[in-house]
Amino acid sequence: MDLTELKDLVQQGNAAFDEKTGQLSERLDQIETKVNRPGATASGNKSSLIEEAKSLREFCETGEGLERKAGINTGTGSEGGFALPKQISDVIQDQLINVSPIRQIARIVQVQSSDYTHLVGTRGAGATWRSELGTGNATDAPGMAAVQPTHGELFAFPEISTWALDDLTFDPEAWLQMNVTDQFAVAEGAAFVSGDGSDKPTGFLSGPTPVTTGDASRAFGTLQYIATGAASDLGSTPEDTLVDLTYTLSAPYRAGAAFVMNSQTAARYRKLKDADGRFLWADSMQAGQPPMLLGYPVVLAEDMPDIAADAFPVAFGDFRRGYLIADRTDARIIRDEVTKPGAVRYIVQRRIGGKLADTNAIKLLKVAAS
Repeated sequence: MDLTELKDLVQQGNAAFDEKTGQLSERLDQIETKVNRPGATASGNKSSLIEEAKSLREFCETGEGLERKAGINTGTGSEGGFALPKQISDVIQDQLINVSPIRQIARIVQVQSSDYTHLVGTRGAGATWRSELGTGNATDAPGMAAVQPTHGELFAFPEISTWALDDLTFDPEAWLQMNVTDQFAVAEGAAFVSGDGSDKPTGFLSGPTPVTTGDASRAFGTLQYIATGAASDLGSTPEDTLVDLTYTLSAPYRAGAAFVMNSQTAARYRKLKDADGRFLWADSMQAGQPPMLLGYPVVLAEDMPDIAADAFPVAFGDFRRGYLIADRTDARIIRDEVTKPGAVRYIVQRRIGGKLADTNAIKLLKVAAS
């Protein structure tokens, strides 16, 4: 707020002035609350965080105030790329973990290049017996396989009217976080499940065609499925098929396993009962915790296929070992005040990769007779 605006407020009366100063005071209280959280000042001081928040507000309103990222541009605020303050970028990342369902359960690594390669042990180590003084024979060494996530750039276009930017009660931090998180979560959810790997992550349902072959003889990179026993439905005994699915997964993986399905499929399994009339599904008694099915968490991912012929509506496994998300960069932001008159757009960009890792760690349920 400059001197002219303050004079205008005084001329409008003390009530208006008190209202605006109260709003500014409330905003400063919010900033102080953030910087007073435990650990908030571990790598810096309060004044730097407050300056960071002020800088973001100035950037959202005028296009100035944030430090340009070296090597990105030499243009004006409406033309160039900027690095989001680390504080805001981290909050967006934390919110994505809470909103994006596959991020909640997959393994996430921060990589320095799109050429990042993840090594997966394919087992195969041999073992033999020997006597007390026997020398023993050489045994087979364990195999290794390389997994290279496919990458793409995820971007969002939140926009706000210039009228709204004139309002001093506008909170740019909350607004950016909400818009970017929602748009990134929707795009990520689809890519991590069924992305084709073309300028985006390769989803866990987009690998080689799943087969019924077990772990011992199935080719690395291919998932195994269990059929429902019916061509277009869950079959006559879906509860038994679900048990078969869980025990197809090897015991070491079951400890960290979860079901993944969409809400339509969940509604079907929510009604299943065992032979004694007890529901197989158990809703969580604690806020924020997932429901349980056969004693395993259920993650609702709306991008999973519906129940239909030849579809894979349910996945079960240890996704922390089975699916890899590779985050390449923090978020970057470009302020565009030219494209749409009367509005300012903030183009937020972030490079992300993903691919199946250990394909023994995830099993699928296929709607098929066999």
